[in-house]
Amino acid sequence: MGSEGALGASRPVLYRWGAWCARHAWRIVAVWLIVLVGAGLLLPKFTDSLTGSSLKVEGSDSARVEALLTDEFDTPITEDALVVFDSSTLKADSDAYRQAVTRVLGILQKQDGVVEVENPYTAQDPSLYSSDRRTVVAPLGLGGGERDRQDAVPLLQDALHEATGDGAVRAYLTGSSALNAAVVEQQDKDIAQAESIGLPIALVVLLLAFGTLVAASLPLILGMVAVLTTFGVLGALSGMIGFDVFVQAVVTMLGLALGIDYCLFTVTRQREELAARDGDVEASVGATMSTAGKAVLFSGITVLISVAGLLVVRAPVFRTMALGVMVAVAVMLLVGLTLLPAVLGLLGTRINRLAVPGLKRSLERTDTSN
Repeated sequence: MGSEGALGASRPVLYRWGAWCARHAWRIVAVWLIVLVGAGLLLPKFTDSLTGSSLKVEGSDSARVEALLTDEFDTPITEDALVVFDSSTLKADSDAYRQAVTRVLGILQKQDGVVEVENPYTAQDPSLYSSDRRTVVAPLGLGGGERDRQDAVPLLQDALHEATGDGAVRAYLTGSSALNAAVVEQQDKDIAQAESIGLPIALVVLLLAFGTLVAASLPLILGMVAVLTTFGVLGALSGMIGFDVFVQAVVTMLGLALGIDYCLFTVTRQREELAARDGDVEASVGATMSTAGKAVLFSGITVLISVAGLLVVRAPVFRTMALGVMVAVAVMLLVGLTLLPAVLGLLGTRINRLAVPGLKRSLERTDTSN
């Protein structure tokens, strides 16, 4: 008994850690289930906090001028937007066109977030009219913070749609907040489409690599766990930090890529160790973590240090992106070093179940020389 204890103490730290995770697998899985529930609750907070890209550079001349203008010329207007009126049948000089514009602008003045509306008919500015007199632009002053203005855009667009209906004159809202809101909406659709295409392709590739459905599904599932958990952490941070819209796309791509990559190494090694140790699950998980787990750990640390260099860039868009990537890598490391060995311990030899016909030879491609 004493010799076994001495042998265990002489094992590498990651070996002992992997064996411990295999022994206490259900406890670790239960903790991660609680984490996932919390992440799911915080996910809407993260997505609702996304804002459009800002190219402002802190400490730059332009940033100082902007701060000076804000201090010296205080105004409730924080963004100049535009309402674009257009008609294919009427010209701006007609009474019907004028009445439609006046009615819409009157409705907009009552909307939250709208500070000032300028009527093009009283502005006496020829640049507000197109050359064919079918398009008219009305300047619109919006107030509030960046997120407040972005949240107000859908409400303003709905108000424009209700005011014009199916009439001859249509109205559209444009400006930086409107564009940012459109970017966020479109990106959500594009990410969903990319996942619907990319994940099945990744599953096919993993099936070719492993030959079994259980082993092939594990990297994808854990990758999605890492992405959801990352979004939850960023949702908790969103109360203090505003995240750029592109953080969501970068975290999704990188989280899934790292999840598949790291789990691919670990699962491959686990199958080799199981074959070499005649199905000794605890010992095989320990050996896997002391080899492939070590590679994953140092790879993740290297990525964290590399990405941390972006934190010194004074542009908020790069800082928030770097923070999102660092959180994604850190979460993937936690998944790879805790949840993955626990799941491997629970699966045991069942990781080779559900072999795909014609790919069974993949099960035999294990290097048992170590």
